[in-house]
Amino acid sequence: MLLAAACGSPTIDGPIDYHSTGGITGDGDGTSVHVELDGRLTKTSPAGTDQRTLDAAALASLHDAVYRAQPIDRTIHGNVSDGLADVVAVQLDGDVEQLVVDRDAERIPADVAALIALMRSL
Repeated sequence: MLLAAACGSPTIDGPIDYHSTGGITGDGDGTSVHVELDGRLTKTSPAGTDQRTLDAAALASLHDAVYRAQPIDRTIHGNVSDGLADVVAVQLDGDVEQLVVDRDAERIPADVAALIALMRSL
């Protein structure tokens, strides 16, 4: 099932991925999330790996959060060279777009912060 935010908006037509990166080791905090179009989810964290399937409501909420956070293909910079960053990659209309947000950035838009928080909470 493909969902679109509105006519003329790009359509999510592939997986949605999240991972943290950066820090002194470059590996972030060890968290990553992969969500397929059908809701199959794999989350890896320092606590281990979890695989499950999102229900229709949770998947629709994730898609809505992606649409609200557009444009996805952008970077929001912070001021710390070894700081952590959150990366969300989404396939929209056949192209993978990547959102990179330094956690120490002064002005992270609320819709972007909400998408990252949702991805981390899955």
